[in-house]
Amino acid sequence: MTDNPKWLEFAAKVQPKIATKTAEQLKEWRGKKHFQYPPLQQDIDIYQALLNGGKKMRSTLAMLSYSIHSGCNLPTKIGEDTALTVASLWEVMQSSFLIHDDIEDNSDLRRGLPTAHVIYQRGYEEQKGPLDSKHYGNAIAINTGSLGLVRIFTALGSIDMPATQKVDITNWFAEVIEKTVAGQRRDLTHVDIKDLSVPDIYRIYHGKTAMYSTIGPLVLGGKLAGASGRDNLNLNSYGVNTGLAFQLVDDHLGLFGDEKETGKPVGSDISEAKKTLHIVEGFKRGSAEDRKLIKDLWGNQNVKECEIEQLRVVMNRLGIKEEMLKRANTFAIRAKNVIPNITANQDHAQMLAEIADFMVVRVN
Repeated sequence: MTDNPKWLEFAAKVQPKIATKTAEQLKEWRGKKHFQYPPLQQDIDIYQALLNGGKKMRSTLAMLSYSIHSGCNLPTKIGEDTALTVASLWEVMQSSFLIHDDIEDNSDLRRGLPTAHVIYQRGYEEQKGPLDSKHYGNAIAINTGSLGLVRIFTALGSIDMPATQKVDITNWFAEVIEKTVAGQRRDLTHVDIKDLSVPDIYRIYHGKTAMYSTIGPLVLGGKLAGASGRDNLNLNSYGVNTGLAFQLVDDHLGLFGDEKETGKPVGSDISEAKKTLHIVEGFKRGSAEDRKLIKDLWGNQNVKECEIEQLRVVMNRLGIKEEMLKRANTFAIRAKNVIPNITANQDHAQMLAEIADFMVVRVN
């Protein structure tokens, strides 16, 4: 990372604009006639809480890509105000994913606050409803998460832009959603640990993380600026590598990180049987005793801190900890190697390099 990160300067300018657009989305959503029903207004409250938090990094990536490809005043370039409106919908999509993801991970907290399904569950308990409160909370939260995905396409339909471009951008949202859900399905599906392979893990990383966190917003920005197909291929390549680096480091922090910094219990990925390269490589390389430990702990809801420490020792001994960080760095380097194909502008190139570095600097 440089001493004067231009990426952070850019983000500081763009994120308030994104926040303004998400507020406009919420206001318009609330005003819809068929949402004038208190429970549905509560559902929008859930989105408001999520949209008010977070760093809005994905929509900011979209606007950086838009900025990079806007210099030539391409004939199909969409104005900045419209681009910001479309980019803000990426945040709605992210919020929808988070609502569903928290149910799938059985998470009670998100950014230190109760998750959507917990809010609904507690409200139902206060009303002393006759049904199982946990099931009720999950059911309503699933519905709320789905509302956000529908909202994206309703909003896209009302945005003024050329018809062919609107179809292209709408199709891109749909493709990203579909591939992300497919990646999540791969991650959630039970597979015996001995049957997991490295290509399996990379498919999961690509689908559940890179597609909507890096590839998706970067290509969206290119489409908004009217970038060429070749430009979008380069954005895709950069996005794949930064996305894979990010997920590798995220998994690394899930096992070796500091709970105070990561915001989630260290070892939770193990108890939740998350499919990671650490687990696959450890099981492949370990002795019979090592494999037994990994198999016993992976998916164990009652895993103890001392057992996680045992696993860390094994991963260190097998060289997994060091190698995973090297792989993440390799992906970051590959991403930076694509930058000259994306832009010749020095400031833009520096920002893209800083983003690639950030994906791995979190462990240093």
